[in-house]
Amino acid sequence: PNFFFFFFFFKRQSRVQKMSEIPVIDVSSIVREGNDPSSAEFIKISKEIDDACRSIGFFYIKNHGVSEEDMKKSLKLAERLFNLPREEKAKASISNSQNHRGWVGLGEENIDDSVKAGVGKGDLKECFDLSLDLGESEKEVVEGVPFFGPNNWPPALGNEWKEEVMDRYHKMVSLGRKLMRGFTPVLGLPANYFDKMYERPLAALRFLRYPPSKSIEGKEDHQLGCGVHTDYGFITILQQDQVGGLQVKNTEGNWIDATPIEGTFLVNLGDMMPIATNGVYKATPHRVLENKADVHRYSIPLFFDPHYNTMVEAFPSFVTKEKPAFKPFVYGEHLASRLNATYSY
Repeated sequence: PNFFFFFFFFKRQSRVQKMSEIPVIDVSSIVREGNDPSSAEFIKISKEIDDACRSIGFFYIKNHGVSEEDMKKSLKLAERLFNLPREEKAKASISNSQNHRGWVGLGEENIDDSVKAGVGKGDLKECFDLSLDLGESEKEVVEGVPFFGPNNWPPALGNEWKEEVMDRYHKMVSLGRKLMRGFTPVLGLPANYFDKMYERPLAALRFLRYPPSKSIEGKEDHQLGCGVHTDYGFITILQQDQVGGLQVKNTEGNWIDATPIEGTFLVNLGDMMPIATNGVYKATPHRVLENKADVHRYSIPLFFDPHYNTMVEAFPSFVTKEKPAFKPFVYGEHLASRLNATYSY
């Protein structure tokens, strides 16, 4: 395995690749239970992922193991939430949570640090954030680890909705773990390298609704559905409906549409992957345009963030004399600094 990696790594280091489109990758051999990460079929898909990560930093995945029924159900769960009266959603406001969980109203989040938006003049979207739902006796809660604790549920939807949402959350976390394992052959890492940091992750599932922009009074010119940004963690796994609007900046510096493809998820790298690969992988800027359709746009990302105490350090195979290792840092502290820059509450 070591010989394979170094041959493969240096061969690929010598290639300069450009990509103007987002590839579609069949990940069935990676997500299949019991598949051997050293097998030829596993490594083949790992190489395809590696190509995308060195160029555009985005790729669609198909045959990922999440059923079409579950994907449709997830969008319906989001729709039920956002169709509640504003006063009911406000009972689960993120401003009332110690753990960054709950509902964010239209214009309350400003994701693009370069835009100085006034109060309520941020991104043209509503959000609802959730993660591991932990009680007071759980280890991280007892120890006071930031961001761990209970979710902030809207009372009007009851336990059945909550249980269905958490079922969705756990299925997506399971997919995230399998995808992280899929990176290990091309990163020169043991197959279990990411297991510990994702035992109790800060992975956050987010429901998003983008209203038709023509229905928004007082919209300002700078406002997009979601401003230009990169994500904070290692990877994000996104489910889109068919309305569209997400755009990615490609290697030529042009904005291209991340067109929804039925039955796929869209995966992108967050800031930690370029850091850990010493700049080899790309965390690509992306944005969501204002919604000019006549219907709401829904999307559901899983920000697959590791445990708060994860030490982020350079993967050994990407450290060279010319590119020495950076000083390791605590992931949760990085996350806190980014969230503080994005939210006003």
